[in-house]
Amino acid sequence: MENYYNNLNKKLDNLQSTNHKHHKLESRNQQQPFYQHTVNLTNINFTTEEQKLLDQGMQYCMPQPTRHNGQPSSSKRNRQ
Repeated sequence: MENYYNNLNKKLDNLQSTNHKHHKLESRNQQQPFYQHTVNLTNINFTTEEQKLLDQGMQYCMPQPTRHNGQPSSSKRNRQ
């Protein structure tokens, strides 16, 4: 067991003694060009809220309308 810890200490000393080249932080701070999630090919202008909703993508599930006073939503009442 002592040999195991001696080996780990040698590895740790080796890592601490060597100078590792660090990536320049300047390259990380540069802005990458990002593309829009959705492209509007129509002449309809979307509001910011609508564009954010479209940017959520096809997998986004919209929340169901809430019920007021225990009553079902109006679309269910019209069916009965």
